[in-house]
Amino acid sequence: MTIRPNSVVHSIIFDPETKRASGVRVLDAETGESLEFFARVLFCCASALGTTQILLNSASEHHPDGLGSSSTSCTAT
Repeated sequence: MTIRPNSVVHSIIFDPETKRASGVRVLDAETGESLEFFARVLFCCASALGTTQILLNSASEHHPDGLGSSSTSCTAT
């Protein structure tokens, strides 16, 4: 495990071949540098609003509105 202080997760990287999350994009809060980290297992524990923001930032060709946004059970009528 690597601990990176002053790093903020921006989005989750989705692999269209495996149809699974494969990593995260991180912004260094001090330098503004964008980095990518890959792992077999990801935990998204950023609080209710923080996790939602990360999932919505995770737009891809497969999920144009972000991960988890295709659920119709959460739409208001």
